[in-house]
Amino acid sequence: MKKVLSLLLVMGVLLSLAVPFTVSADTEGDFEYAVWDGEVTITRYTRYDAVVNIPATLGGYPVTRIGDDAFRGNYAIEQITIPEGITTIGSCAFYHCQELKQITIPASATTIAVNALHWCYDLLSVDVDANNPAYCSQDGALFNKDKSVLIQYPAGKKDESYTVPDSVTLIEDSAFALSSLREVIISDGVTTIGYEAFHQCLSLKTVTISNSVTAIDDRAFFGCDSLQTAYYKGTQQDWEQVTVAELNEQLLNVLVCLTETYVVEQIAALPEEITLGDKDAVSAARRAYNALTDEQKALVGNIAVLEAAEARISELENTPVQYGDPNGDGNTSASDALEVLKSVVGKVNLTKEQVMAADVDGNGAVNATDALLILKKVVGKIDKFPVEIA
Repeated sequence: MKKVLSLLLVMGVLLSLAVPFTVSADTEGDFEYAVWDGEVTITRYTRYDAVVNIPATLGGYPVTRIGDDAFRGNYAIEQITIPEGITTIGSCAFYHCQELKQITIPASATTIAVNALHWCYDLLSVDVDANNPAYCSQDGALFNKDKSVLIQYPAGKKDESYTVPDSVTLIEDSAFALSSLREVIISDGVTTIGYEAFHQCLSLKTVTISNSVTAIDDRAFFGCDSLQTAYYKGTQQDWEQVTVAELNEQLLNVLVCLTETYVVEQIAALPEEITLGDKDAVSAARRAYNALTDEQKALVGNIAVLEAAEARISELENTPVQYGDPNGDGNTSASDALEVLKSVVGKVNLTKEQVMAADVDGNGAVNATDALLILKKVVGKIDKFPVEIA
């Protein structure tokens, strides 16, 4: 019996050493918190304010941790300042704070859960104190200190294109989720693209993937319904060595192994007479060419054709609108009326400039009436379009 009592006493002492002592759980102002060994963990923020300054102390104790889910789902917060002294930001601490635009991370915060800022739709910038030993920020994005891990790209930024820094080897889970980027270039050095890394990037049209990538996790490109081309900077044999997990069909369906031959064919497919309707094709050829290595670029013998096409697009964009000429060939003809009718039935998508040229009645919409007016102009029934008279 004495041995049993002694064993129980020893176990009790060990447990008291292993488990932190809870001093209290309390509320002060708008913050619910718990005190562990003389340090505060914020467990919940109860108000819905646009600007929040987290206090350095609560209940007379220093605040050192923002707990799991502490601000989760707070739809009102737009700006948060975290004071020096906080060391840990817990799992989902600011998850789904949909109005959050800016957050400041102090030098003392050395542990940040990778999902702390997930699904913050409007986030424009994560600003990290330059003296922080574990994290840093660049162009509003959150990285670990040596920038080998891209943790969070601010989903609310309105930039159309982003190039992952050369230092990055890992794109963390959900790092780009919900962003409005149209193009992402994954630089040489990246080896892993994390779970849901580009989840629901609804505007993403083009992604360039380095041949340094060896693994793409589940759902990395799930919901990227606008994705048109994924350039892989390697051979088919290289691609076959890449581990691609489940639910990445949006990527696989548009994947192209990027070679100089592919780019030469893209340029060769451009029409001899370039119009504004060819802008997307010209831009796609340029993106593909830019993604090549210098050695591959040297093998693209028709680059002058692409440059001439770009010059023509620039010229057309800087030319005053020629009403009745949506196909951009410099004349008003039946083919322009046909182009309008194709757009009406959804066969083609007109550019902004083409819409302006096609809207000859000036009512702000392109419809069959515009096509009819163009045909009347062609056969001499009218001298000017209503928009020109107005």
